[in-house]
Amino acid sequence: MDRVTMRGLAADEGWNVPFDSPFYPALPAHYEDVFFQLVFFRADPAAVVRFLPDPLQPSADGRCLAMGIRIPKCSAYGAFEEAVVQMACRFGDRMGWYCSHVWHNGPAGIAAGREIYGTPKFMADVEIASSGENASTKAGTGGTGEIEITSQTPDPATPQDLPDLAPSWRLKVIPRADGPGPAIKQ
Repeated sequence: MDRVTMRGLAADEGWNVPFDSPFYPALPAHYEDVFFQLVFFRADPAAVVRFLPDPLQPSADGRCLAMGIRIPKCSAYGAFEEAVVQMACRFGDRMGWYCSHVWHNGPAGIAAGREIYGTPKFMADVEIASSGENASTKAGTGGTGEIEITSQTPDPATPQDLPDLAPSWRLKVIPRADGPGPAIKQ
């Protein structure tokens, strides 16, 4: 009798592991009824630079963004909330944004964000509240508050009111299994 070996995943295929039951589905993901709280501020570029990977450089004016996001329905990751910090920066002669931290309260979204996009998400307690013109986002880990965003907006912003946040650069780092250092850094 001949022995037959069956393989479940070809070398040039695959989306995620375990490949027969991935933690999150393949793209696209669809989002509904998303609430954004955006608060722009300025920080000393000398302080911003410590959050940027080489070769990104902070913007001369220190523009930054603190953001709360409430997603009640996502086809791929379920409901979740996030608090986000981004910094305006330069890559060569091109201006854009870099996301340094994302406090996130949904495990599937953390894995997908880190593995697909290189978004620096970590599990956190996140609470977003909005009532009338007031909005607040609070997030932290281990019972410690680490970021709090409060704002008042008499009228909701339209997409045309918002500044351009593109390009938005990410850095995907997957560690080596056999010692320190990255196996993937892109």
